[in-house]
Amino acid sequence: MKWTDERDRELLTRQHFPTKKLLGQPLWRYLTFEKFVSLLQRQALWFSRLGSLQDKFEGKFPRRIRRLAIKEGEKLKEIWPGTLAELRAQADQRVEEERRLLAVNCWFAGEQESLPMWRQYTDKGQGVALRSTVMRLRESLSFPSYYILLSKIVAIKYVNLKTFRNKRDSIEPSYLKDRKYRFEQEVRAITLNHVHGEAIHLDGTPGITFRDGSGHYDPERKGFYLKCDLRELIEAVYVSPFATPEFSRAIQREARFYGLTAPLRESKLEL
Repeated sequence: MKWTDERDRELLTRQHFPTKKLLGQPLWRYLTFEKFVSLLQRQALWFSRLGSLQDKFEGKFPRRIRRLAIKEGEKLKEIWPGTLAELRAQADQRVEEERRLLAVNCWFAGEQESLPMWRQYTDKGQGVALRSTVMRLRESLSFPSYYILLSKIVAIKYVNLKTFRNKRDSIEPSYLKDRKYRFEQEVRAITLNHVHGEAIHLDGTPGITFRDGSGHYDPERKGFYLKCDLRELIEAVYVSPFATPEFSRAIQREARFYGLTAPLRESKLEL
């Protein structure tokens, strides 16, 4: 691990999970068989570039906030050398740059398993769910010190993207999703789309930390793997309620082969 002191870890969660009770929030990550094996092989979590996620509005400003920002910009027209169209284009360009710059790892927050999540994020229900907590996620992630201030674990806020207006002076679009996704109850880890010495490229090659502390940045990269301590991260692995006996045995074989120490449990959902 690359933490320098206890305060480093707190920086990741201080904004959204400031108390011990909130840090104990149970988290679930639903995986297909292939993604579960990949996790065990690499000992690393997959982080997707924000702009590569299925929701095309990920990381974009809600319409009302965008209009207000442009309206504020119009007040500067006396000193603004360009046209209003150029002002709008620059605002949208900044959003797209952030969608290329940020990468996220997503979890479901809840005390119990979620049937819709089993159906949506596993292969016809054949998959597993990792059970963890916010604290475990925080403690397991491996970052060089350079990235601590540039990374966070946040609870997603679900809003009407057409009408939402933030009361504060600023808003992070990467924390917002349309309210139609409320069933996901998402908590996400957010960091830069950089492959450094604690990360792994998509093809499995290791990242490099440069002398200035940064890692390699590729705006077109779909994502990367960030090393983590699976013993710290995983409280238990639940096998899908839809799993066949053959699938359950395959999960057990892979867990033994890679030395997984977390207990394997059958789903508690009644279908």
